[in-house]
Amino acid sequence: MCLTSNLQTKAAVTVADFPYLKMKAAGANITINTDNRTVSDTNLTKEYELYHKHFNTSVQDFFVHNKTAIEASFASNEEKEELLEKLTQAYS
Repeated sequence: MCLTSNLQTKAAVTVADFPYLKMKAAGANITINTDNRTVSDTNLTKEYELYHKHFNTSVQDFFVHNKTAIEASFASNEEKEELLEKLTQAYS
């Protein structure tokens, strides 16, 4: 999900229109992304801050979203295992 980009392109008119909480409640696989960093003038840190501010996204939520991103990536299984181990250590 790309909050900044979606607001700028009017895919979501306001933060309240953004479907993050509905998708989370439905158990959807969610990843937080920047979409077009240079055009939107954002980065992953800014996106995380927005999600925390507007949706009270927790550390555990961010862990799950990052885990989902790794699992959905095109990385090899070996790379995914290594990244998941690093992620787990970082969030411990």
